[in-house]
Amino acid sequence: MKVKDKKQISLWLALLIVSLLIAKYTISSWRKYQAWETHKSFFALPLEEQKVKTWMSPNFIQRHYGIDFGAVIGFSPGFWEARKPLIDLCNNHHLNCDMLIEKLNARILNHPDNKSVH
Repeated sequence: MKVKDKKQISLWLALLIVSLLIAKYTISSWRKYQAWETHKSFFALPLEEQKVKTWMSPNFIQRHYGIDFGAVIGFSPGFWEARKPLIDLCNNHHLNCDMLIEKLNARILNHPDNKSVH
């Protein structure tokens, strides 16, 4: 194989890798945009009606409502688990998601500040 052929193959391989990375980033961004579009109406609701939902992550719940998520479930979720939706945490740890959401909502109502941080 000639040097020119090797360079051409390397170039095409590099273009393929870059194209795949761009496609992955585009798909990821599109999914995040769709999730944002779906959930943006939630934040237009009055604070009293903004209850915990299964699409929320433990980190979001802690930041938005100001409660200690780990104290409610009995353990602290790992770095990556804390960034995934609540439904994934429930499935991975065999938790009853409806009961967990009820506990979280009760904790939010009884929180001393009872204010959401935006």
